[in-house]
Amino acid sequence: MGSGGLPVDFTAPVKLFLHAPCDSLTDNVLANLSANTLANTLDTQILPSNLSQMDSIIFDEDYWRHEEEEEDALAAFVGSAILGRPTPIRTLRTYLTRDDLAGHPRSSSAWAHLRAVGNDRAYVTTMGVDVQTFEALLEHFNAAWDLEAIYRADVNPNGAPQLARRSLDAAGGLGLVLHWLSSTMASHTLQQIFAITPAVCARYLQHGRRLLLDVLRDLEMAKIVWPSREEKTKYYSSLIERKFPLLTKCFGFIDGLNLPVMVADDDDLQNAYYNGWTCSHYCSSVLTFAPDGTVIHAIMNAPGSWHGSNVAERLYEKLQHDTPHGYRVISDTEFPRVTNRLGYRIVAPAKRGDKLPKDSVKFARLKVFNEQLVSARQAAEWGMRLIQGSFSRLKLLMPASDHEYRAQVLELTVWLHQIRCRSVGINQTQTVYQQVENDYNLLCRSFHRMLFGQIQKKCRISRYYNGWL
Repeated sequence: MGSGGLPVDFTAPVKLFLHAPCDSLTDNVLANLSANTLANTLDTQILPSNLSQMDSIIFDEDYWRHEEEEEDALAAFVGSAILGRPTPIRTLRTYLTRDDLAGHPRSSSAWAHLRAVGNDRAYVTTMGVDVQTFEALLEHFNAAWDLEAIYRADVNPNGAPQLARRSLDAAGGLGLVLHWLSSTMASHTLQQIFAITPAVCARYLQHGRRLLLDVLRDLEMAKIVWPSREEKTKYYSSLIERKFPLLTKCFGFIDGLNLPVMVADDDDLQNAYYNGWTCSHYCSSVLTFAPDGTVIHAIMNAPGSWHGSNVAERLYEKLQHDTPHGYRVISDTEFPRVTNRLGYRIVAPAKRGDKLPKDSVKFARLKVFNEQLVSARQAAEWGMRLIQGSFSRLKLLMPASDHEYRAQVLELTVWLHQIRCRSVGINQTQTVYQQVENDYNLLCRSFHRMLFGQIQKKCRISRYYNGWL
């Protein structure tokens, strides 16, 4: 009952008055709100109307605190309805600030310590190149870094760069790009290593990738050169023939590379990059390797729906018009072998359904020839594994719609692979075909019969990572 002894009706409409401006529409809405409706909205309970029963209930301190919290929540709910605008909600920002980062980017960061120590093994593990190769790249990168201003919306791109105000010098910029290419780490990890904020990290990465690409395009050590002169093709074929006597006049190895991309929003673009064989989305490339491990021809960034034999169209032209007569390359069964156009310029292992000779001598020779092809073609797999293993950024999904970004990343990795083969020396293909150690001879001739554990024991690359892996 109420104070006058009359029963209290909790279902009757209640007019609420708050010290806030409101319009007639809000008044009408609130006038029709009942106490029971508001209570149910906030999942509360209505107190009993029988005072005699209420007197018998003992309310503890927790109960009244709970009631006060519900009243505050109800007031906030009604207030937001009257004001006609949403209540401000605090948003948690997930990024690093300057205070969250340890050390100065140039002098006391993790990167600064790594560079000061100058350990070859650490450089190879984190950036894919040794100290000497890094310094050689830095000599060319430094000139470009000091010449151009880093793009910002509030900076004149044609103005003089303020080098003293930059968070990273040229060595730090080059190290940032190489760390990014050689790993799959998140951006916040790079920010902690180099002690730079997210905005600085994004700008420096974009600027550094473009500068490094310009440097590598003009660097002789990074060039991709097709062996159009007979003396070069003869040298390459002699390396292969020394290991596999039946593979005469073979100077290179072809293989396709499919890299994962994101699913595009555009239907036509999505269809172009969808590979029906693997039921996924890729961009396709075709690389040709020489026996020294370097790339002598590259076709990159093609849609994943294209078959490898179609992607390699420009390679066929090279084989036809820019290759000494009689020389050929080794491939798998993906590429055409004997055709009217190419003749015998591509040689591949026999596949199921091929017509085999009935003569026992010819059949035995074909079998040995086929085994040597399978073993020799492993060099292409080594090359692909070296590229993807050294530059782990390729393992992450790339945007399907950003063709320029994909082309930039692919070109950087292939050209850096050239430098890695010619300068660093971590190159299994070159090691095998130059017969540095006799036990590699056994590995090459019986690779397809060996277990993976046995192959790992023969690996000469892993010794460079001793203590890091």
